[in-house]
Amino acid sequence: MKTNPPAREAGLRWRIRDIITRARAMNELRQARNQLQAALDALPAAVSWISSDLRYLGGNRYLVEILHLPQAALAGEEVGFQGTSPDLAEFARDFFVSPAQQASREITSLVDGVLRRYLVVARKYQQGQAATFVGIDITELRQAGEEIRRLNQDLERRVAERTAQLAAANQELQSEIVRRQRAEEESRRALDQEKELSDLKSRFISMTSHEFRTPLSMILSSAQLLEQYGQQLAAERTLNHLRRIQANAKQMGDLLDDVLTVAKADAGKLTFNPKPLDIQRFCQELVEEVQLTVGAAHTVTFAHRGQCNDVYADESLLRQIMHNLLSNAIHYSDPGSPVRFELTCSDDRVTFQVSDQGIGIPPEEQGRLFEAFHRASNAGHIPGTGLGLTIVKRAVDLHGGAIAVSSQVGKGTTFTVTIPAG
Repeated sequence: MKTNPPAREAGLRWRIRDIITRARAMNELRQARNQLQAALDALPAAVSWISSDLRYLGGNRYLVEILHLPQAALAGEEVGFQGTSPDLAEFARDFFVSPAQQASREITSLVDGVLRRYLVVARKYQQGQAATFVGIDITELRQAGEEIRRLNQDLERRVAERTAQLAAANQELQSEIVRRQRAEEESRRALDQEKELSDLKSRFISMTSHEFRTPLSMILSSAQLLEQYGQQLAAERTLNHLRRIQANAKQMGDLLDDVLTVAKADAGKLTFNPKPLDIQRFCQELVEEVQLTVGAAHTVTFAHRGQCNDVYADESLLRQIMHNLLSNAIHYSDPGSPVRFELTCSDDRVTFQVSDQGIGIPPEEQGRLFEAFHRASNAGHIPGTGLGLTIVKRAVDLHGGAIAVSSQVGKGTTFTVTIPAG
């Protein structure tokens, strides 16, 4: 059978075109592979293709150079051969048995006798029968991180040490400030005490010069009269001068006793000897004594409330308290004005109240009533030492009690003393 020449020529031309197309495609594929390989060889990272049986299918120049192999000799070698990277072999094994299509892990590998660290990223292809592994050398990065961490730790340590030093310095500064404040406060108190002492001395000198001068002048004048005219004076006049001398001497003695009492109290040497005391009888007798002294010039009334049994108190000190309060009430009241003394008893306390309708005490001066030698500005020329209320306050304190005052200028004053009953 003879072949048709035109058909034969057409089939030949088709085959030739197919061969040319395939050759051209193979050439383009070869060029693409070369270009891809060139690109992978230019990467500063280890790129490899590994099969699921953990054998190298190939790798880039970076990888073969660190393995010291010809590029063509890598294919077929087991992952981790020559003990270069057991970590990579373990990672590849775990990755191929896992269902994940992509994974990453930090591994170590021995390169030229030096242990280096790599961050490896893997991705499967060919239905999980092979995978691409890309490893980036992070040794310097980790070292830098370790260095930064070490520097941070060193910085934190230094900051902590400096903070501790600053805290210690601040504590020392605070202590020094406190010491200086205490020193300033002590200096201020010392200055205040010095001023107070100076003021006290001035008031003491003023009081003594006045309170002593008057009785001394009267004693001196009576003594001179008795010396010059004693034999010429009638017996009654002589006796009057002697009585004046005695009264003024007693006044001076009482003043000295008051000064000594205040001095003992300030020194903590004022004795306190409490004993059972019939408080109602004590108050009644005291009122009778005072009434005899003032005569008809004033009327002192006494009243009591509650069941007043024996009270545990120092009779001598209590007498000084009540006598001073009653004397002041009389002393600073007009003749004929009443003075009221009240006693109130309860189970746990005893209250004494002395009221008058005298000149009263200015409000701005009531806070200084118990200072030694202090007298209210409206006392005028009324004689007084300014020690009576000071003694009262010291005696009340020794009893563990309290004293209060209520006063209006021109309307009178009320002192209230409260002491424990037992």
